[in-house]
Amino acid sequence: MKASDSLGQGSAGCQVWAYSYSNEGLTLIGNAPFTSITSAASHFNISTKRLTNHLDTDSGINVKGQLWVFFFTSKLDEDRLKNIALNKAYNSPKGVWIYKNSLPPLWGEEGKVSIISNNNNAAFETLLEGAKAIKISPHTINKYLDSNTPYKEFYFSSTPKDLDQVKLIFEETANNREGVWVYKEDLTCKAKITLLYDQPFSSPYSAGRDLKIGENSIKKYINTSKAFKGFYFFSVRQTKLSISESESS
Repeated sequence: MKASDSLGQGSAGCQVWAYSYSNEGLTLIGNAPFTSITSAASHFNISTKRLTNHLDTDSGINVKGQLWVFFFTSKLDEDRLKNIALNKAYNSPKGVWIYKNSLPPLWGEEGKVSIISNNNNAAFETLLEGAKAIKISPHTINKYLDSNTPYKEFYFSSTPKDLDQVKLIFEETANNREGVWVYKEDLTCKAKITLLYDQPFSSPYSAGRDLKIGENSIKKYINTSKAFKGFYFFSVRQTKLSISESESS
């Protein structure tokens, strides 16, 4: 039975669309709007003032400690529903432990793993808090959370991990990652190319961090035999270089 059918007309004239929140997103309650603010408030046993204060905001009401409900004066499209659900998920209490690896730029070097603390607490209370602390999107944390796949120098877990266990995850990822061999042009003779460090960087990210070059630029020029800012990038060591005209930007 529709919510509006069961409640009848109330005194506050506008219709109210009520959406319940779950891990699957937002769902319209009753498949139809309530006929008034009064009828919606009565149905959820909350005051009309409380409902009105949350009406047409992205702030839901926790009904009886069991159900989060969002109230609007018009039906929401799919994009808005998705955004509200994501914001709710990012702000909901959900402990996240963030570990950082002092990412070794070269193969064979051992990184140091540490936990990023939230003041005196080991875990951040929400994904949004953790994202703000390391200046990335909460969507990124949500994507990599408990995936056993680090994001750059970070690893995210919803449960505390032993540092040696996290270090092993970083090492396994590095072993399966494509290395980056970097060659540098001689400033006085561009025909002279030398290999940096005599070993590869562990990833485009670590090469870019060391060389002060964007990771995406390295990915763009790798294996093209074209120089970028005086550097050539390859996924395998070169025995004979066939180079193209350099590009400075």
